[in-house]
Amino acid sequence: YTIAYAGAGPLAINRSMSANLPYDVEKEVQAISQAISSPLLLAVSPTLPVKSVKDMIALAKARPNQLSFGSAGNGTVGHLAGEYFKSLSKTDILHVPYKGGAQAAVDTMSGFVQFLFDPTSSLAPHVTSGRLRGLAVTGPRRANAFPNLPTVAESGLPGYEVTTWGGIIGPVGIPRNIVNRLSEEVQKAAKSSAVIERYAVLGSDPIGTTPEQFTEFIRKEYLKWAEVIKRAGLKQ
Repeated sequence: YTIAYAGAGPLAINRSMSANLPYDVEKEVQAISQAISSPLLLAVSPTLPVKSVKDMIALAKARPNQLSFGSAGNGTVGHLAGEYFKSLSKTDILHVPYKGGAQAAVDTMSGFVQFLFDPTSSLAPHVTSGRLRGLAVTGPRRANAFPNLPTVAESGLPGYEVTTWGGIIGPVGIPRNIVNRLSEEVQKAAKSSAVIERYAVLGSDPIGTTPEQFTEFIRKEYLKWAEVIKRAGLKQ
């Protein structure tokens, strides 16, 4: 049987960003099980005079279109996390796309751009060393890697939640008993202490869900990002 691993981009975001996708998620993809979820880290340049999300929102409102945030590129989760932040906080902030998260982080450290949203695993060394200042994590709860950092939602922007995620999929038509068996095995693996420990190092949580739960999760993510993309005028 053909199975694959896919994340937010191909399953939820790209449908709204591009009108010419060569596949139809709802008609051609069989969701099997979500496998992983990771929060992003909101980090700012040490040169920025803010110590909290509330401070940053206040500064952005006081300086409309004067602050900027970097991302790994147009349409990436980090980009949309910033657009979602702008929408909920009602601020005007410039997006600066890069060809990867590493360069965006470097320019944030130098103060060329003021902040970015990127995976905790990527930014952790820079935050620990003081080259970046961590303000909050974007998940539904605090991250084990940064227990002292609040979530964005609890620190000034209620309702804000962004994660990077991925899961196991296959083509529509896989026999139901095979879909169920694969899902059960992913759920079993997600509870393994070895898997939990390995993902913890990466700043992620292993997740196992039923096909129905993963299908509904993809639908909700699609609707959320479709609205963000529409408001920001990002459709290609």
